[in-house]
Amino acid sequence: MKKLIFAIVIIISILLLASCGGAKIGNLQSEKSSINVQNEKALDVSVRLGAGDLNLSGNTAKAAEVDFSYNVEELKPVIDYKIVEGKGQLSITQSNMNKPMGNLEGLEYNGNVVLNNNLPVTLYVKTGAGENLLDLRVVQLQNAEIYTGVGQTTINFAGNYKKDFDASIESGIGNTEIIIPKKVGVKIFIENGIGKVETEGLKSLEKDIYVNESYEKAKVKANLKIKMGVGDLKIKVGE
Repeated sequence: MKKLIFAIVIIISILLLASCGGAKIGNLQSEKSSINVQNEKALDVSVRLGAGDLNLSGNTAKAAEVDFSYNVEELKPVIDYKIVEGKGQLSITQSNMNKPMGNLEGLEYNGNVVLNNNLPVTLYVKTGAGENLLDLRVVQLQNAEIYTGVGQTTINFAGNYKKDFDASIESGIGNTEIIIPKKVGVKIFIENGIGKVETEGLKSLEKDIYVNESYEKAKVKANLKIKMGVGDLKIKVGE
């Protein structure tokens, strides 16, 4: 019953937002930032979007490279970076992300974020309506919190991580695919909503708890907590 109520609340919220006029579509613009590594020893990354597509990955010698294109001025991304006590703090926030924009027909909003592949990363991502592709294979994760609203999400954890990490993933409405590493030991806790769960290459320990084949003997381990709203969840082991 709680799952049904949760789904109804999300759907009503979307309908209310859609009924509030429309966004002013303009010319396609871009917002970029290339951030050099200075004296930081780790990265604390926060990405918050109300609408639009996000592509986040690793594999740069920079601290981060950010490239956004958008055609609604009110949704201009605000990029901020500072170093506090040896930690680089990257914040990317969509302007007016909590303001009802109504009908977003014609919106073009694409965010590309590439993170350093050597510095330890604490990651926070919160998105609204849009598609999300998070390729975290070469990101040196310490911890990740990922909240998605409406749309397809793919998260790739299939990397050779050097240290243990925890990740929590919460999906509103939409299908989610998660790819986990083969050699890192992974334990997955699932709280399912309305939709099916499909797993490949995993062993069930008990109801809604799974591990990969490497879990018992692996030196590096990861704990994933997944909470689904409405939509299907697929989890498979990568190469």
